[in-house]
Amino acid sequence: MKDPTHESKAFRLLTVIDVHTRKSLAIHLQRKLKSDDVLAALTQLFQRHGPPDHIRSDDGAEFTSHAVREWLGRIRVKMLFVEPDSTWENGYYESFKGKRRDELLNEEISPP
Repeated sequence: MKDPTHESKAFRLLTVIDVHTRKSLAIHLQRKLKSDDVLAALTQLFQRHGPPDHIRSDDGAEFTSHAVREWLGRIRVKMLFVEPDSTWENGYYESFKGKRRDELLNEEISPP
């Protein structure tokens, strides 16, 4: 997810949610997200919680990279992709994203 700061610089949020428990497992904020960032976040989560049967994500470049797909294949975690413009396929995440935006990201910054 790309969002601008008050300086118009973009940042990305890598959000990992367990859809079974509806618990947010991780939120990583960076100016740019690369496949190495995804691998580091997932490695940390898998060490803490164990690898899941599958991961559902959008088709962002950081998830569709060869490195991520190959690594997940080696540890037998399936990748499921949400079709572009099909937010209904990932309803809980879309709801979470909207609430996060309302509660955290839509705040106004007062000029100095």
